[in-house]
Amino acid sequence: MRNTIKECAQLVTLRELADILEIPSWRISRWRRKGLIPSVKMGRTHYYNVESVTKTLLKREKLGSQNFADTGYAKN
Repeated sequence: MRNTIKECAQLVTLRELADILEIPSWRISRWRRKGLIPSVKMGRTHYYNVESVTKTLLKREKLGSQNFADTGYAKN
């Protein structure tokens, strides 16, 4: 198994990630379904590594990805 115990401890649920990022949970679900952010599925639940998601969001923001802006991440 690739994940270490330390990495697993950093995994959060959809609601927890939404609270951390202060954005609606539906937006995170949309990004996951479109493959814009990384997640791990265990059973019926998706889990997110906060550090990986944050890095991905910052990287996409720096690249100025038009597709990512269309998902509602870009603040107006």
